[in-house]
Amino acid sequence: MDKPTAGFDADAHAAEIRAQGFTVIRDFMDAATLQAVRDGLAPYMGQHHGRNAFEGFSTERIYTLVARAKVFEGLTEEPRILALLDRFLQPGYLLTASQSIQILPGEAAQDIHTDDGFYRQKRPRPPISMTVIAAVDAFTAENGATEVIP
Repeated sequence: MDKPTAGFDADAHAAEIRAQGFTVIRDFMDAATLQAVRDGLAPYMGQHHGRNAFEGFSTERIYTLVARAKVFEGLTEEPRILALLDRFLQPGYLLTASQSIQILPGEAAQDIHTDDGFYRQKRPRPPISMTVIAAVDAFTAENGATEVIP
């Protein structure tokens, strides 16, 4: 077993997702990976803000991360994440999006929404997609943290 998955209990995390709709993998990235993420984002910062109120006019977005730095490609294949996705999604699932979102001061809060609201299947239903959020910086109310509603 490699270092990232040593001691990782995917079944316990999957149970949390089933019970409350989310789980937290504490210390998901080590210091070196966090630095590689910051270095990978640096050349693209300051280039693109949201195009509408939902994206956020004071929100900086960097799309298609997997094409921008090797670290992002590696994170999409991270064994702990794949172990969780394997417990919920059908085989052959695909990466739909990889993006960085930095909410800047003064941004309006988004309306509460699901990230798979564009699918027309009625709820309740089994998951057909999952969202993974990795906090590069601390999530706080002041910096526009994602609100998770169990």
